[in-house]
Amino acid sequence: MRLGVFLVHFFGVVTFFSCHSPVTHQYKGTYKVANLPDGYLSALLKRLCNAKEINEQFNYENPILDGEIDGLRIHAEHSSFVTSGDTLNIRKNPLELVITEEQTDFAPQEVFDFLRAAARAKMSVIFGGEVGSGKTQAMKTFLTYTDPTESIVFISDIDEMRMTELYPERNYRQCIVNDIVDYTKATASILRDNPAYVCFQEVRDSAVDALFLALSGSSRVTSSLHVKNALLMPQRLIQLSDNKNDKRLLSTIHDYVQICVVPYKEIKNGLTRRFIGEIAVFWNEENEPRKQLIYECYGNKPHLYALPKYFQGYFDKNGVKLKWSEEK
Repeated sequence: MRLGVFLVHFFGVVTFFSCHSPVTHQYKGTYKVANLPDGYLSALLKRLCNAKEINEQFNYENPILDGEIDGLRIHAEHSSFVTSGDTLNIRKNPLELVITEEQTDFAPQEVFDFLRAAARAKMSVIFGGEVGSGKTQAMKTFLTYTDPTESIVFISDIDEMRMTELYPERNYRQCIVNDIVDYTKATASILRDNPAYVCFQEVRDSAVDALFLALSGSSRVTSSLHVKNALLMPQRLIQLSDNKNDKRLLSTIHDYVQICVVPYKEIKNGLTRRFIGEIAVFWNEENEPRKQLIYECYGNKPHLYALPKYFQGYFDKNGVKLKWSEEK
């Protein structure tokens, strides 16, 4: 049995455990693994390090391990700085689309229609949210609404989205950054090909300024971002940027990043529910940055608010029809 297949078979979809602690599973909760022999985790970590897909050291001098194997995102921390012992986090990156329009519990049809309209109008969209909320999967669904003939380039340190595998017939290209080609160099090179979208798997550290570099060209962008509130997206991007000219960056964001979608994750009675919690729109009007919440879901009830005239005109200008009713 392949190592990745074994991990999913034995532990499931998402797991976090250490030598002496219970397993925490994203869907099953926290529980003890029966009959786990002493030294099992150390042996498993050694096997992971030696796998050709990872091939990294994991010791006192290299206490953090990040890698991917058989569609699984691996993250481990060494006992040299974790007092409870070695830890291991396993995240499954499914190849197939997890979020579809048939999943009415994730969002009402109006939200899917809005995302489709945004893609056809070539808007830039940020998908915010906490870890495990479904922002990356929501971004994958959004990208399926783009013109299949358009060039889309994905930039990341690990190919977690696997879009080139899912849609080999589309004009997709995946770039993996490393110590030689970082986010800035990769983005500068990609922009010479004039892609329709530059997709950052996640903006953090230097990737944020690479995103601003992409916006300086004619490409649209999409990315995931750790932010709890859709309206706070611009401030979060500015906070992460090395460029602290807040006023200029704020104007750039409101000019070129039109939408922020924030999925929520809710756990009740041991069951996990994911759904679109907020959608906010951003624009400049008379040289002043504007923002507005147009959708939120709370208490299992979705609420649609008026779409600003700017966006009604934006869709009309691009020949995109959208029915958006207030207060669903």
